[in-house]
Amino acid sequence: MLYFVAPDPASFISGGNRFNQQIMQGLDQLRVPMQRIEFDLVYTALESLSNIVLIDSIYVDQLDASLIQRAKAKTVLLIHLLPSMLSSTLGKEPGLLNSFDLILANSVFTQNYCRSVLGLNNGVAIVEPFTFKPFLTSQSRRNKIVCIANWSPGKQIDKLLSVLSLHDLPGDFIIHFYGDHEREKKYFDLCTSILKLHPILENHVMLHGIVDHEKLHSVYSEASLFIDTSALETYGMAVAEAIAYEIPVITLGKGNVPNLIQQVNGFICHDMDELFNCMMRHHMGDMAFDTMDSSHLLTDWSAFIHQLRLLQPLH
Repeated sequence: MLYFVAPDPASFISGGNRFNQQIMQGLDQLRVPMQRIEFDLVYTALESLSNIVLIDSIYVDQLDASLIQRAKAKTVLLIHLLPSMLSSTLGKEPGLLNSFDLILANSVFTQNYCRSVLGLNNGVAIVEPFTFKPFLTSQSRRNKIVCIANWSPGKQIDKLLSVLSLHDLPGDFIIHFYGDHEREKKYFDLCTSILKLHPILENHVMLHGIVDHEKLHSVYSEASLFIDTSALETYGMAVAEAIAYEIPVITLGKGNVPNLIQQVNGFICHDMDELFNCMMRHHMGDMAFDTMDSSHLLTDWSAFIHQLRLLQPLH
């Protein structure tokens, strides 16, 4: 039996949860006996030789390396994000991650991080998220600048709002923000305090809240430009989806994002000021992206399934 220790994908909307859902659907398609369990059952699952225990990296801080080392089950860690990626402290991560039988990285960036920064000497395989590629028809309705991100300090939306507040913006310039603001209420309050301090921004910033995955199609279909202000993306699912919808991306290019952009799909900026200037140039028609290429994305579900089929420890 494979036990997947992960949050309920329906508990909150995020790229990581969507990736977890894809993995569960893929394993089900491959007819791998599987059950998702909560973290409090992980050590019971580790006690059986016949088990495979796949653990979401969201629980890294709660794991004990000695217990993973003594586990009778096969142990696999799925890395979305590690605490050390957001700080300069590696802490227990090298020893903990080396205790697992297999590490699954969500991108080349994450794989390289595990090898070069954490010095992992065990297997680090890549399982890349599936990106839906729509059949695109008319692009005449595309007229929105969008930012799709759950509100958290790592997304740096407060810094973008602060830069916007310093400029006299064109009357028709509006950024549409989509994402969960309930999980990081304190950070969202910080961002809205910037809006209250600069009331003129209310004419240029629209907050739409959570949009589930099914409704994202209409959001992407109306977008003429996608903004990515994140301090780190270990994969960059929203950026990949924007590229699949042939939406140009203006980004700070952190983490794995440069591997997605590949020059023709957008522009990588050095800082938030340059990102603002690029937005303005695009808005005024001075920056065009004539060629969009999504061939490097995993947009074929059968190819996603093939990735899982090759991972023998999951069978």
